[in-house]
Amino acid sequence: MTDSGASWAPEGDATPNHGTPRNLNWVYLNGYFPTLILPGTYVMSDIEVSNVRTWINGGLRCLIATDGGIAMKDEAGADDPGRIEDLFGVAPSVYQNFEGLTQLAIQSKEHYVTLDYDSGNVLPLVGTGHPWVSTTTGEALATASTASQSVPALIVNTLQEDPQVPKKVLTFNFDVASQGQQMTNAMAQLARRAFEWAQGEAFKVTLELKYDNGNPDLDPSLYTTTAWVLKGSGETTLMVDLPENNIMTGTNLYWVMYTHPWDAENAWLAHSGFYSSKGEGLRVSLAADYGRDRQDLRGACLGCLGGL
Repeated sequence: MTDSGASWAPEGDATPNHGTPRNLNWVYLNGYFPTLILPGTYVMSDIEVSNVRTWINGGLRCLIATDGGIAMKDEAGADDPGRIEDLFGVAPSVYQNFEGLTQLAIQSKEHYVTLDYDSGNVLPLVGTGHPWVSTTTGEALATASTASQSVPALIVNTLQEDPQVPKKVLTFNFDVASQGQQMTNAMAQLARRAFEWAQGEAFKVTLELKYDNGNPDLDPSLYTTTAWVLKGSGETTLMVDLPENNIMTGTNLYWVMYTHPWDAENAWLAHSGFYSSKGEGLRVSLAADYGRDRQDLRGACLGCLGGL
């Protein structure tokens, strides 16, 4: 990597001598950049790849690629796959053009990056890509397609499951910056969520309406819902519409709310803070004809998150 004026030459051609080599110096990156975005960086030297690997393991780091095919070629333009793919959680593949993109289909996997979309939602795509064709440890949240071919897309990979020091990697695996306006139009919300997820630990809030039968461990939950929050602290407002049917009514009900990593196997055991209206002597009363009860739980959220 070099400063302005640099370029690379195909294998067999003379390499232009423009700009001053930077080589993605990891000490420089470490001092200034918690996030590194590689915009279609298909050509990288061994030194650059090594520097990226050293940098991402140095602390709270996130790596985002606007396309697949990162470092598929060396500085001379020769094919050289297999050097960086494990960071992205994909299998090495030969550099190729994936032309005529038409759509991005969201898959069913729950993830912060795709929280604004339902499974099966389709977004329009244009342009080309240089994709990896299969995943290893990475998780594909979508599929990018042409009229005749599909590849995994929105591939996320967490290198270290540590909320305090997450090392997160994401590749769109298609040229999300293609046509100049794609990033600010159809892909704008996904790009925003990708950047948010990469920079912070995504949490969820679980809210339960419970019936007090005298034993907190056995109190049944009458209603449960969840909401996304990016951090495990701060303030949020959660508006809840209780169902009109099939819910117990009475005067001995209370709220429980707790935050937890979104992908926790057991949300309660992994919680990072909780609030219970029962602990404050507050009860909820629901009459048989309460109808649709819309309740502002802002205070409960503050109580839940404020203890983190």
